[in-house]
Amino acid sequence: MAKVLVVDDVPDNVKLLNYDLCDEGYTVVCASNGREAIELARTQQPDVILLDVAMPGMDGIEVCRRLKEDGITESIPVIMVSAMGQEDTVISALDTGALDYVSKPFSIQIVLARVRSAVRIKTSHDTIVRMNRRLAELNDQAHQFVDNVSHEFRTPLTVIKEFTSILADGLAGDLNQEQLDYLDIVANRIDDLCFMVNDMLDISKLEAGLLTVCRRECNLCDITEHVRSTLERKARGKNVSIAIDIPSDIPKIRCDAEKIGRVIINLVVNAVKFVDEGGKIELRAQAVEDSPHVTVSVIDDGPGIAEDNLKAIFERFRQVEGSARSSTKGFGLGLNIAKELVHMNLGQMNVESKVGEGSTFSLTIPVADPGRYMRHCLSQPMLFRDDTEFVCMTEAKVPEQTSPEMLHEVEEFMQHLTRQEDLLFSPGPARWFLVTLANRADTSQMMTRISKAWSEANRNRPTGPLPNLNLENRGSWRVGNEQEAFLEFFLAELRGGERDYAQTAQVSE
Repeated sequence: MAKVLVVDDVPDNVKLLNYDLCDEGYTVVCASNGREAIELARTQQPDVILLDVAMPGMDGIEVCRRLKEDGITESIPVIMVSAMGQEDTVISALDTGALDYVSKPFSIQIVLARVRSAVRIKTSHDTIVRMNRRLAELNDQAHQFVDNVSHEFRTPLTVIKEFTSILADGLAGDLNQEQLDYLDIVANRIDDLCFMVNDMLDISKLEAGLLTVCRRECNLCDITEHVRSTLERKARGKNVSIAIDIPSDIPKIRCDAEKIGRVIINLVVNAVKFVDEGGKIELRAQAVEDSPHVTVSVIDDGPGIAEDNLKAIFERFRQVEGSARSSTKGFGLGLNIAKELVHMNLGQMNVESKVGEGSTFSLTIPVADPGRYMRHCLSQPMLFRDDTEFVCMTEAKVPEQTSPEMLHEVEEFMQHLTRQEDLLFSPGPARWFLVTLANRADTSQMMTRISKAWSEANRNRPTGPLPNLNLENRGSWRVGNEQEAFLEFFLAELRGGERDYAQTAQVSE
């Protein structure tokens, strides 16, 4: 049966409640003062606490406040009991964590009814906690299963891909055109499996919050050139023509190059699936002067998508029905993951389509210009938590004589240390500015977090420790009314650091 902790300094009240609660079948524990009540609440773990307000030394409001600080009132309902029925007392009791309130002189039947109700709430709470714990365990097991299966798939796929490439390159002997065509089909099917494995891994990491993003200054031409061979092979397998139009003077962008490359592959492969044999696909990029982003578009002349399905195609495990798209194999994850990866890079994805005329999938990527990029970031709701109060800036330095190889390792460390809402900039080697959107507690914990991660990394490095890291808090600015002041400071510091680096490089030459 449920256990009730009765807290009252009047013996007659305790005796009455004890008698009636025991008669109802409850186990009763009694305390005559606040300190004893807190100790029994911690050690006895009652199901309900009946707490008197007016007690000498420590009143019930203070007891409830301390129980709330300990997290006890989150799982144990508290019913306040007092002769003081003033409105402010009721409000104080409820504000400090009490679930309910009973006034003296009380009706024992009302008290018993309130206790029964509180026990039901406690039972429901405990059931939900157990279910959530079990669901969390099952979720972890599912993620672990997906990770294990995906990694087990990757090893044989890599071997098959390498030996297919060896055969196609003629390293094991000459092949005729028909054999080369067959190998091209094999390579395309391997790519399909690799894409599905990567999709499963990414979904698992996204659900667990473990998918990291390393945003750096990038050249879009380099990204598209890196994925060109994959795009052309996929198009060639279906006799589809693909035109890539990326102007050489397109502004540099700030993004995770690997993830944006994945998005481009995903969109082009998606287009190849649905265009007819002999169809056309165009990969195009454009930028408007002074715009905060570059737009990349994948345009096809396929069957198009009905307007009612334009949102549905981005849902997980969803493939639209009633068209050629519904007969295409896959998990229905690709477009959802592509959209998530674009959002992680602070961009947007859009689709325009007409049935019978084709589709245009487009994504925006922020330009690398620091001023435009930072203004863009400060306007992105996804970077701000509900409790975000400040824009904070921390400077990290290592000794200037650090070797280029070690600087690369430090850069990788700093990139992977940052969270999705953090922004990392480097005015030159050996210096980084970490901009975080934080609440008041985070501002004091951030440098501790970096230092701790640095120490842990050094303990586990077989090749020797990372260089000494110097951290300096450069300031905090309130979100909203002080953002412009932060932006001016940030740009001045960044440009000053770039000038210092340029002068150092000139002297060393």
